[in-house]
Amino acid sequence: MKNTFTGLLVLCLCLGGCGKKKTPDEAANELFVEAVELVNNAKSEESTNIPAAIKSYEQALVKVRKIISEYKASDIAVKLVSGETLFTGRSIEQIEDRVGELKYELERRAEEARQAEQARQAEEARRAKEKKLQAKNEEIQRAEAKAQHDLILGSIRRINDDLIKAFIQNPNYIDMKTLRVQRTNEGLVLEFFNDPSRPLFDDGKSELTKYGKLLFSIVAWTLARNDTALTSSIEVEGHTGVNFKEIKNDDKWSISSKRALEVRNHIEKEGVKEKQFHKIVGCGDTRPLKVYSYNLNHPHHSRVSIRVRAKEVPQKKN
Repeated sequence: MKNTFTGLLVLCLCLGGCGKKKTPDEAANELFVEAVELVNNAKSEESTNIPAAIKSYEQALVKVRKIISEYKASDIAVKLVSGETLFTGRSIEQIEDRVGELKYELERRAEEARQAEQARQAEEARRAKEKKLQAKNEEIQRAEAKAQHDLILGSIRRINDDLIKAFIQNPNYIDMKTLRVQRTNEGLVLEFFNDPSRPLFDDGKSELTKYGKLLFSIVAWTLARNDTALTSSIEVEGHTGVNFKEIKNDDKWSISSKRALEVRNHIEKEGVKEKQFHKIVGCGDTRPLKVYSYNLNHPHHSRVSIRVRAKEVPQKKN
């Protein structure tokens, strides 16, 4: 009984492990079919994924070389060696050449990408350098503008201080109620009032009185000592009050203009340079003093204004 069971077991093992072995032609044909599928895959991948196409082609070549080396007796191996059998219209050599072409194309694209990246980095570096240089230039310009602005403000401040000092130091000659010195955002405004107690002009005329000449001479000496041509400009305005009595040849406009011109000529005669002047204008009674706007008959509406206006700092072009 035991011998019978052992015999059956051996027979089963023999039958299970002794299947039909593939012939060289069958094994070669199976590899060839797989190689053809890989070649077809590679063709479809060439336009979208070159590395995958190269991989498929190389895997196909591995299978073909296995057919030639391991199944030499197969019909397909003979045909492959003789070049009779092709892969979808291509020989082994053509496939190998195509792999080489794809590898070259891959390298070319990689080189193009590298050069493009280098160009991008160079452009980025150039722009960063240009931006840094521009920022530096702007910083220099701001510093220069601030220095120029400080110079202008310093000049205006000196004129203001010198005028006040000159007026205060001459109390026997200068009546402080006939003038006002005011600093503004635009510079300096000097108001000289044609006060009846110390008139600047002869009644109804444009000629300066003795007091007017003295007062504007002090102004002229101060402005001439602080040459303002580079940092500021001088504007002279003539004003009359509403109660100015017009005569045949002189209305409010003409007399205010003549008085402004008279002051301008006098301070130029006393040392102010012609290039320091910017504007001479007569305003008639159109610009009354705000402080006395409630009383248009106040005598101080009749006045001469000298504006020392700070010049704008020119901006350099890049």
